[in-house]
Amino acid sequence: MTTLNGDIQKDDIKDRYDLVLCSNILHLLPQKQKVLKKIYTSLNKNGILLILQNNFLEYLQKNQHTYFYNIISLFQNKDKLDDMEFSNMILDSGFKSVNSFLSEESLHINTKVYIAKK
Repeated sequence: MTTLNGDIQKDDIKDRYDLVLCSNILHLLPQKQKVLKKIYTSLNKNGILLILQNNFLEYLQKNQHTYFYNIISLFQNKDKLDDMEFSNMILDSGFKSVNSFLSEESLHINTKVYIAKK
């Protein structure tokens, strides 16, 4: 297993991968489409992009953490796409298919999971 850490917006991805995992970052980036295309190019044939997006706002609202709720809401609502728009953006980046579901099992926070196949 190889892991790569860096700035997905600025750094080149030189190798090819079977799996790319983006956890709680892609939805915050201003140039989502550009990053999705970069990831698509970095995947091997039949490679998988796994996107995890926690719904921190819902969790904080339920638990009345208003300070953190206000801070996170500034980031999460910026350029927010609904599920269909985001799925279409993934497909428009070249992926053959995208499936998504809501997982309610992780750390008491609902997590939207997208699985895209090259």
